[in-house]
Amino acid sequence: MTEKTKKCPFCGEEILEVAIKCKHCGSMLDGSKQEKKVTVTGVDPFAELHTPIKGKTKGKLTFIGKLGVGLGILFMLVGFISMGSAGLDIEFQNSFFIVLIGGGFTVASYLWARRPINKK
Repeated sequence: MTEKTKKCPFCGEEILEVAIKCKHCGSMLDGSKQEKKVTVTGVDPFAELHTPIKGKTKGKLTFIGKLGVGLGILFMLVGFISMGSAGLDIEFQNSFFIVLIGGGFTVASYLWARRPINKK
């Protein structure tokens, strides 16, 4: 059983006569719009992550934000103090991990726990 074929008007390859889309070049044969694939080079794919979060980076630090900053600083202090008395490598690594957690708490609380500024 042989099926009827025709040539693609865009690339000239043989395709089935009932085809809606060319399997060789991807062109739509029924006149419908085709989604274009766009590849952009030289653009930061994480650009939206670098922009400030609307209403969250400006304004007064909330009570929860102050509490988070304080807790983060406390974690860092405990980590640094225990680093000084750490004898084994594993103890030092654990202390360093506590310092990192404290730093994360501090930065996250400072950046995101803010009350938006009311604009009049």
